[in-house]
Amino acid sequence: MLLESMNLQGLILIVDDEPANLNVLSEVLIAEGYDLAIANSGERAITIVNRQLPDLILLDIHMPDMDGFTVCQKLKKDQKTSAIPVIFMTALNDIESKVKGFEMGAVDYITKPFNVRELLARIKNHLQLTKVTQNLEKVKEQLSLVLKGSNDGWWDLDLLQNQAYNSTRWWDMLGYIDGEIESSFENWQKLIHPDDRDRVNAKMITTESNNQQHLLEFEYRLLHKQGHYVPIYARALLQRDDTGKAIRISGTNSDLTAWKQKESELQQALKTVHELNLELENRVAERTQTLQRLIAAIEASIDGIAVVNEDGKYIYINAAHLELFGYQHPSELIGETWKVFYYPDEVQRIEQEVFPIIGETQKWRGEAIAKRRDGSTFVEELSLTMVQGVGLICVCRDGTERKEMENGIRQSLAKEKELSQLRSNFISTASHEFRTPLTIISSSSSILENYSDRLTEDKKNNHLQRIQSSVSHMVNLLDDVLTVNRAEVNKLDFNPEIVELVAFCQNISEEIQLSTKEHSISFFAVPNNLDDTDLTTLNIRCDVKLMRQIITNLLSNAIKYTPDGGMIYLWLMQQHNNAVLKVQDHGIGIPIDDQTKLFDSFYRARNVGNISGTGLGLAIVKKCVDLHNGVIGVESAINEGTTFTVIIPKSPNIPNSPKLVHEMLIN
Repeated sequence: MLLESMNLQGLILIVDDEPANLNVLSEVLIAEGYDLAIANSGERAITIVNRQLPDLILLDIHMPDMDGFTVCQKLKKDQKTSAIPVIFMTALNDIESKVKGFEMGAVDYITKPFNVRELLARIKNHLQLTKVTQNLEKVKEQLSLVLKGSNDGWWDLDLLQNQAYNSTRWWDMLGYIDGEIESSFENWQKLIHPDDRDRVNAKMITTESNNQQHLLEFEYRLLHKQGHYVPIYARALLQRDDTGKAIRISGTNSDLTAWKQKESELQQALKTVHELNLELENRVAERTQTLQRLIAAIEASIDGIAVVNEDGKYIYINAAHLELFGYQHPSELIGETWKVFYYPDEVQRIEQEVFPIIGETQKWRGEAIAKRRDGSTFVEELSLTMVQGVGLICVCRDGTERKEMENGIRQSLAKEKELSQLRSNFISTASHEFRTPLTIISSSSSILENYSDRLTEDKKNNHLQRIQSSVSHMVNLLDDVLTVNRAEVNKLDFNPEIVELVAFCQNISEEIQLSTKEHSISFFAVPNNLDDTDLTTLNIRCDVKLMRQIITNLLSNAIKYTPDGGMIYLWLMQQHNNAVLKVQDHGIGIPIDDQTKLFDSFYRARNVGNISGTGLGLAIVKKCVDLHNGVIGVESAINEGTTFTVIIPKSPNIPNSPKLVHEMLIN
């Protein structure tokens, strides 16, 4: 195997039996900083891949002994190598060969002779796509570990696709090995106790809420492998479409076997206590001894346990219950009403919603917002059971941690959905951004190829300039994507040096002015925002490349979102040992709701309409400013214009205080 040590942009395996092709590809890819592995046959390629997995494979189709299709088929059958992206290289241009390549598992193809720009663009895109896929798999693995660490079983029902998923713990509760029974909606229905099935289905499909997401909680029984039924407490998030139809439900199952057993034992114990009080005087000693043993068991419980009489007053409270609510001795609460643990609004809710259910079913299980002795609140998981002749038995615990976990899962799902939407929007936008210059390149190159002898030199030069401009646009777009990617993984180079900022800003504003005839750019340099005297020099330590990115992107955005004929202003000021840049336009403005997400990658304001863009420019500006230990702020009004303010310390090693930054941003 031939390895060329480069900048670790990715290891690419080239498989081709033609030395000339290998030489050309090697020269191009080495120049781009890639590590290479070279194979002149299919067998050699398989051997190399088994030694070291490449990040991408360029695979020739027509080779002696073992052709490219066979090599690709072998790689895709091996789980260790199946995820490696394969790009076919072929002189064929027929549809059948292309389709066959994709059916074998290839991600792309390149037609010989090679177009260097196309080759590099495809390689970069697929390496980046592979990196994104790997990151998504890592997030998926992390979420899987979190779910495995929980003692609850996780499940998901897609009601539209009639598909189901159950975690390993879900099956373990029922005595099954994961995969022993197919996860499906029908099999789940078969496991539900016949007396519970209609109630559970009605609970999922029909709720009183019209929200698109609704939290459900219910108890039901599932059939164990050994033939008995397991009591389950389910928490689930029901999702609806815009019409209100239920489309998906995801949640967790908790095994209530131990809880039910403890509750049953408690009921029996208290019933025994009540009966013992009615026995003859000669059994008082025996009754007292038995009662003490029972109370000791209750006192040892980690759950809070209390008994409330028919007047709503506490007649018994265990140690765990006292500790949960911040009390030290039962005498502080015996004789007090249950309302002492809740604020008035929660008392009203319990009386109106919970007590009617207890009156009908003699029990209730759910959550309440409870109040500790110091006035602080927490989520209380509460089980209430009415026992005739004993009173209302209350079993409770602090459910804050579980609630936070559920909220975390919901927030993670919402964030993933948001990121997925941003990625989809970016792919759509990027496709559009690439399609236009590619169309120009294709049309101009076709005209030059077929009608060159009929064109004047001016027209030929015009088509060449269109091609060059389109290529430059695509390169800039790819540079933005790569810059954001490097910044996300903290690999953006930062090389500060002394820069005279007045001349630097003047040169950039003049360069950008040459690119537009429809707008005017005015540059002003003053010592501070209250002094009209010109600022002639301002030396700061900054990264020249990143500083150019900041100014260029802000001016380009101002031009893009300002109608023709508008003025653009670039101000440079010196304040409190800082360089302050302001870019002001009189364009379409930015909605106030969009301003908080303005510097997120791929995010674009809602009012941009058909104005082209990828949502990367301001994200790049923000990351460049952060590397300088600076800050950026924005002021904007719809249809009036926008002003961006950038504050850069003269030395990036000396950050400003938050109070000083606030004063400079508002002035």
